[in-house]
Amino acid sequence: YLGKLSDYVWDYWLYVAAELKKKHPGLYLRCNSYAPYAEPPSQIKELPDNVAICIAQSTGSSFLPQDPANKLRAMWLPILTSKKLFLWDYYLFYRTGDNPRYPVFFTKHLQEDMQKLNGVCEGKIIEIAAAPDKNKKLRLACPGLTHLLHYWQGKLYWDPDLDRQKMLDEYYELYFGPAKKEMKEFYEFAEDVWMRPESRSITIAGGFLMEKDVDRYFEILKRAREKACQDTVYDRRILQIEEEMQPLK
Repeated sequence: YLGKLSDYVWDYWLYVAAELKKKHPGLYLRCNSYAPYAEPPSQIKELPDNVAICIAQSTGSSFLPQDPANKLRAMWLPILTSKKLFLWDYYLFYRTGDNPRYPVFFTKHLQEDMQKLNGVCEGKIIEIAAAPDKNKKLRLACPGLTHLLHYWQGKLYWDPDLDRQKMLDEYYELYFGPAKKEMKEFYEFAEDVWMRPESRSITIAGGFLMEKDVDRYFEILKRAREKACQDTVYDRRILQIEEEMQPLK
């Protein structure tokens, strides 16, 4: 599936790249590695030097053996003459509607991936889902659940070798105040659950998430809110996460 239309798409893109080089020799053509043209074309050993590649992936699942992200990088990089690689990342793409909002945290894996990309990748675009509010205006989906990874990703852009545990401990203290211990427990437990090498498709018979995990999520958040004290900014931040996760119940 990932290479079904690659030859067809690249027959056109190679023509465009050649025309672009004639008329605008200083510009690059950014071509996507996506869906049925995610893999390189079969007959090309080297791409033109004015072609950049943008691979669509989800870092949040790229640690799984069946995930194609690492395979695609290994296929594109040897033939990418321009050495201009970009990523289009879906890892914070929380689904809208009735889909349950389970916590997605992978701080260790994200850092390891950013370290691999250092000196290899020109940049990353992160696509984040929007959801309609009660006034039918589009708002950022799950800002409570996504906040930590936004913050951590931003830090990693500047320094992929940052002390992860030191940064996280600072985050828990500044963002959750008296509930820092409980929220550290929440995030670490949630990351352990997400990183299980099981299917992301959850059924009664299997998947990475278990019923008892859901109970523990809410039990930890309840203790955290009690520590934060009602109507404080810390309590409101924890409440936001709790409300976003309600579909899990």
